[in-house]
Amino acid sequence: MRALLGLLVLLLALPVAAGEVYRQTDEHGRVIFTDQPAPQAELVPLDPVNTTPAVTPVPRATPEAARVEYRVRITSPEADAIIPNGLVAQTVVVQVEPAPRTSFRFRLLLDGEEVGVQADGRFTVPQLARGSHQFSAELLDADGRVLARAEPVDIFVYWPGGNR
Repeated sequence: MRALLGLLVLLLALPVAAGEVYRQTDEHGRVIFTDQPAPQAELVPLDPVNTTPAVTPVPRATPEAARVEYRVRITSPEADAIIPNGLVAQTVVVQVEPAPRTSFRFRLLLDGEEVGVQADGRFTVPQLARGSHQFSAELLDADGRVLARAEPVDIFVYWPGGNR
């Protein structure tokens, strides 16, 4: 029965493209729809074809126009901070405004070398050598491209006892 119904729908849909549909009954009493006129077939009146006018698509924004200017900054430690004990792990916090709508990550650099990549912007640096250092941070998109860079933060690290 489903096959017959499917065939009927197909037969009704195909002749619409041809323009005329005829209905007839065969010797077994089955109703047949066709685009071929027969002596006992009657023309089936069809409603006009429903059409929709074409719509002009709105052009997508270019990457330059859709680009958001992110402001990335290192909030801890502050610039020119003095770290009294470089043997103690230091937490570096990086923030971004506005919050990106897609997935992103932060990359932390210490003296130009990558410390790590995190999604939450909190990094733990286990030990810092004595002397001057510079932290910098980057905001990365899902493909690893740099979206924005933070202003570098200079720090000075002491070690207890001063002999290391």
